[in-house]
Amino acid sequence: MPDCEIHKILAADDGTPEGERAAYTAMELGGRLKADVLLLGVVPPQNIDPMMGPPGYNPAVFRRKLEDRLWRFRKFGESLGMDVDVDVVDGRPADQIRRRAAAEHVDLIIVGRHRKSPLMRFFVGSTSETVVRVAHCSVMVAR
Repeated sequence: MPDCEIHKILAADDGTPEGERAAYTAMELGGRLKADVLLLGVVPPQNIDPMMGPPGYNPAVFRRKLEDRLWRFRKFGESLGMDVDVDVVDGRPADQIRRRAAAEHVDLIIVGRHRKSPLMRFFVGSTSETVVRVAHCSVMVAR
C-alpha cells in the first residue's frame, strides 16, 4: 500500500481572497500534520486573466503585495514552529503550480476556487480544475 502520509504541502496563492484561503488552509493543516508548507505565489502575465483587476493591473505592484502577504504567513508559521517556505513566480498559474509541486515532491496541493460563470471558465479556464487534472499528487480545493 502506498504511503498516504502528508509530509509536504504546497499552497498556491494568486493574491485573491480565495488564494489567501488556500494559504491559510495549508498553514492550519500543516500545523496539525507537522508537515512542511510551501507557499507559492503566482503572478499571472498581464493579459492572462481579465478578472485580475482593473485595466491598470501592474504585475510588479501585484508581486510586492503578494510577497508581503506570504511573508506574513511564513512568520506566523515559524512562530508556531512550522517549516514554511515562500516563493513568488511569474507565469500561468496552473503550469507553475504543477511544475513546482513535481519538483518539490509535494504530497498535497491546496488551491482556492474562484466563482466564475460557465462562460468565463470557457474563455479563461479554471486553474483549480486544471491542477486537479494534471497534478501528480492529491489536490484540495479550499472553498
